[in-house]
Amino acid sequence: MKYISDIYTDKIYHWVMFLETGNLGLLRKEALNISPYKVEEDKSIEAVKYYEEINDQIIKVFGLSESFLAQKEKEQEIALLKLDFIINGDKMKRTFWRIKEKEIEKPDESKKTDLTKEIEYVSKNAGNGIINIKEYTIHQYLVAKNALINGK
Repeated sequence: MKYISDIYTDKIYHWVMFLETGNLGLLRKEALNISPYKVEEDKSIEAVKYYEEINDQIIKVFGLSESFLAQKEKEQEIALLKLDFIINGDKMKRTFWRIKEKEIEKPDESKKTDLTKEIEYVSKNAGNGIINIKEYTIHQYLVAKNALINGK
């Protein structure tokens, strides 16, 4: 039997790397034989066509999430503001597009799960200063929560 021997030759890894970098060269079959970091950029019309076909297949199978649609709407608004700025020279449009770009960059607080919010609350109020959820162990959380509940 053949098994995947490293992550660099895995198609899904290359797809994820493409999504992160936007390098259409990662969609070429020969790119699977080399590290994604060494793949040359491909800006050809053919590469764009294949990307659109793959993307259409993904949408057909998995659908679109509401957050994805909201993100695309914001990107479209930014593009229209940029176009309006270029055509009309209205500096206010440039300000609006920069504000919208900042909105995209900021993580949305409302999308945090209840557990994430509780962990942040317990962490901040228990006084141990650990707020990075990725580095917060279950043991640390339980100790901090007990200390908070018991007033210690």
